[in-house]
Amino acid sequence: MALRKFHEIHFSSVNQEELVYLHLHASEQRITKDYAVISTLAVTNREVRSAISNLYSKNILPIMGMVAIIEQLGEAYSRSDLPAYPENGHSSFKKALYYFGGQDADNEFTKTLYGLRNGILHNASFFSPSKGNQSNYIFTYNHDAQNVLTPPSIPWDGDFNNIEEGHFTEINPQKLLDLTQKCIEEAGNANTNGYLNITLRGGMNELIFRYFKWVKNED
Repeated sequence: MALRKFHEIHFSSVNQEELVYLHLHASEQRITKDYAVISTLAVTNREVRSAISNLYSKNILPIMGMVAIIEQLGEAYSRSDLPAYPENGHSSFKKALYYFGGQDADNEFTKTLYGLRNGILHNASFFSPSKGNQSNYIFTYNHDAQNVLTPPSIPWDGDFNNIEEGHFTEINPQKLLDLTQKCIEEAGNANTNGYLNITLRGGMNELIFRYFKWVKNED
């Protein structure tokens, strides 16, 4: 279905495909007949892409933004062309990597990236302690790495008195940005092709109130 021109319709009349499109792409105000709207996901994505190349904002904030984007996609959506993500392993972050990042459910890559998510979002830390079936992780950047994550050569037992160079899991922030963009793009493709589902309990209304900001147009 072709998207209608947003300036010709009321925000309250957008259909699901149009609303998801706005969620993924409205980083600047999209003017409908009654409201100017922006999406927190799209704004975060725009700010991540700007911050990652700025000397004074490239180290922590972009990683926080990227993992938040992935988490938001997993909180909001699933897709009907893939087997359902297992409910007993529910995690919005891991769910997004399964549906939109091309990862098997709860594989080693997903577990490791989830460890980064826990450390960086909870307290801006590059350390994530063992929890459940998750290992101990301590992360560092490697901008020249070929992959998003490079596993440690030596598993770390979580003892801060026993840390060696081989214990670090390496992250390439640019590769993580590429993965984040892939997740957004795959969600967009699923939306266009009609197999994206909103999984929020409140459906479209919850999507609007959770992830959009809007200002009424002046008469």
